[in-house]
Amino acid sequence: MINRSQDVWRSPRATTALSSRCRPQLFPTHLRATGIGASVAVGRTGAILGQIVLGELALNFGLWTAFGLLASFWLIGAVAGAIWWVRGIEARGLTLEALAQPS
Repeated sequence: MINRSQDVWRSPRATTALSSRCRPQLFPTHLRATGIGASVAVGRTGAILGQIVLGELALNFGLWTAFGLLASFWLIGAVAGAIWWVRGIEARGLTLEALAQPS
């Protein structure tokens, strides 16, 4: 049986699902719509280019090289997440004005 709660990680709509928690409180509607549209477009372009680049990389340099490239992208994301975890701002319960004040 497939756990549907984990399907968001494999979904092309993952950007929308994962960023919908903070987007409404920070941006007006027209900017939200433009931003999510641009985000989806970049994600789909990356999905197309990723298949081509990884396929060529695997054919020319071996499968483990392609796996290494994918692992490096995951590592970059993990480092960025760790930095945000340590230095990020918790916005729960704060007004936009309070968030805009330099700390």
